[in-house]
Amino acid sequence: MFKYPAPDLVIDSIYELDARLLTKLGVRLLLLDLDNTLAPYGGSRADETLRVWMQQLSEAGIEPFIFSNNRGKRPKSFAEFLGVGWIGNAKKPLTGAVEQLLEDKALSAAQVAIAGDQIFTDVLCGNRSGLFSILVRPLSLKNPFIRLRYRVERPFRKRAKTLKDFEE
Repeated sequence: MFKYPAPDLVIDSIYELDARLLTKLGVRLLLLDLDNTLAPYGGSRADETLRVWMQQLSEAGIEPFIFSNNRGKRPKSFAEFLGVGWIGNAKKPLTGAVEQLLEDKALSAAQVAIAGDQIFTDVLCGNRSGLFSILVRPLSLKNPFIRLRYRVERPFRKRAKTLKDFEE
């Protein structure tokens, strides 16, 4: 069945997500895309700001988890530095890796959110799996193909809620 690829929330930076909002949404596991969401393409290490942000989520009872289509060693090295779980080569937008992870962690889709910079991989995977989907502005639009993709995604971005829609 086709699921419309509009995200549930659009944010400019992953750091706009905080534990209060995720807790309010019932999120216990946050799947995080790596490339161009948490770090620019080609970056070799996570920075301290990212590590502290993930630690704050963990302390609030929300498990950050790297969920990447990257087939190389990068997801593992980032996850190890950050002290979080990870899946590489997740094959988003296919849902098999999400379904297996939910089963392994004994969580329902309603307890999981996914955040990433791409509509047709991250958001579509989340929507097809019943997760709360968060679209993050790409860290870099230098690559002409990413800029083109961003333009194609614009109508879907406009359909999503912003953080203001979730404020009380």
